[in-house]
Amino acid sequence: MNRAGFLLVFFCSVVLLNAETFYIAHTNDFHSFLFRDGICPPARVAQLVKTLNRHGQCFYFDAGDFLSGSFYGNYFKGRSIAKVYSYMPLTFATFGNHEFDYADPGISELFQKFHLPAVSTNVDTSEDFPYCRFGVFTIGTKKMGVLGLTTPDTAFLANPEALKNFRFRDPTHSARDIIKVLKMKGCDFIVCLSHLGYEDDLRLAGDCPDLDLIIGGHTHTVLERPVRVGTTTIVQAGCHGHYLGVLRVELDETVTVSGGLMPLDRRTGEDPLIRELCDSIDDEAGAALGETICRLERPLTGENVRMGETLIGNLITDALRISAGAEIALINAGGIRTGLPSGDVTGKDLYNCLPFNNKAVFLKLSVSQLTDAIRHGVSAFTGSDSGGRFPLVSGMSYSARVDLGKVTEIKLYKDGKPLPDKEYLVVIPDFLAGGGDGYSMFRDMKTVYAQASDREIRELVLEYLQSRSSFNVEPDGRINVQTAAL
Repeated sequence: MNRAGFLLVFFCSVVLLNAETFYIAHTNDFHSFLFRDGICPPARVAQLVKTLNRHGQCFYFDAGDFLSGSFYGNYFKGRSIAKVYSYMPLTFATFGNHEFDYADPGISELFQKFHLPAVSTNVDTSEDFPYCRFGVFTIGTKKMGVLGLTTPDTAFLANPEALKNFRFRDPTHSARDIIKVLKMKGCDFIVCLSHLGYEDDLRLAGDCPDLDLIIGGHTHTVLERPVRVGTTTIVQAGCHGHYLGVLRVELDETVTVSGGLMPLDRRTGEDPLIRELCDSIDDEAGAALGETICRLERPLTGENVRMGETLIGNLITDALRISAGAEIALINAGGIRTGLPSGDVTGKDLYNCLPFNNKAVFLKLSVSQLTDAIRHGVSAFTGSDSGGRFPLVSGMSYSARVDLGKVTEIKLYKDGKPLPDKEYLVVIPDFLAGGGDGYSMFRDMKTVYAQASDREIRELVLEYLQSRSSFNVEPDGRINVQTAAL
């Protein structure tokens, strides 16, 4: 059945339904993608939600990670995306870990200035931030309760400066407490906006069987059809505005949830107001970032950057080390979000590749301290996505073996020989210096002042790229990690 036919059947059935039938639209992990392949996802989401509302009551929920992730968000430090979301028909959003990427302005300022409706059940703060612990909505004679959960891993995944006044409680215990409250308030249908990840959502459904619907995020999982665990329905809509989840909920003696994902492609219409707003942001950013900064002889993809040596990882770490004047550069792979295209590379491309506003921090590290850091970075290695902590380096190389989650062997090299036992001037992102991604060994270390101290890493990489007309990057074997699974 084509898209038009699907919508016709979907909407025409509403005529026969009573007030206890309604719609839920959902997104997650939008990551500030105002545009993707010529598509404006926010404008298409807004138009589809508007259409759904013409055929019945519709609630639009977002499961977090929408403020940062592309240059549209990070160039304006989240303000641009918060403004767009303030014009969206948003019922509630919960916090993803990337909502805590900015310290100035922080999450409190962004949500309050742009009046974003937030629900969070397991996040505590000492800041003046009036978000909801839960929400209750009336649909005819029935009630729907809504709660929100954020991964506790945010405590080491996000910007340490942005986290100073926030604490993350156990999601399962927090959910159970609020579910009791919602039951006491007579809720017939309970929804959880979860930024925990798909596997954790499966566990949550087993631990909290009174949840009727979990709208997930964090793992960018594409669930084309809802997944059932007991009486709980779990959904997730991928990432970057590729899909809008659309569900029809029927509340009678029983709860029925049906629906799936709708691709946000050129066959869906656009809300003209949202499109105009996104275009104005694109124009403003493009004027500053549209110039060519270098040429690449081949595309440098961002795939596999969390698994081992990649050309994009080599280029970024080499650029950082050389521009910063350090002996060694060490970054977490999670700081690289996309690759770079062949041919002309623009400032916009670089922002998409390095969207976070990390600054350069310098440490004096011994071989033993470097070994500890690399050991932590590879400890989650599985042969596939090993998490954002995976260490990318320049000025040295390393090999490691990880078996059943344990690092059984690790060696550091320089020019094919064991790394000489001395102290090295190492440049790292301030995110790692604050203990981000679990690099707690750096948190209390004394920093060393250097000429490039506190300069943005993206700026240092830009300087390197502008220093030559073109690049032809080659692998050099600087990272070699093995596991029993390989």
